[in-house]
Amino acid sequence: NYDEREFQRSLLNKALDELTDREKEIFITRRMKEEKSTLGELGKVFQISPERVRQIEHCVFLKIEKIVKAESLRIEAMAS
Repeated sequence: NYDEREFQRSLLNKALDELTDREKEIFITRRMKEEKSTLGELGKVFQISPERVRQIEHCVFLKIEKIVKAESLRIEAMAS
């Protein structure tokens, strides 16, 4: 459904706006690009270990999940 996809896209964009530049870059290059970067590649870019990139990526998922859930609940409450 087009409306559902647009809604999901708007939630994701809102969540991405809440991230730091480094978090956003890691998330986008690891999950949203067709040619995904490796942990090692991103570690070199940010001068951190691949493990630290993985940790940041995990925290970003949690942040995005929290933001999306909160925004969904807010929209549902407005619709009620």
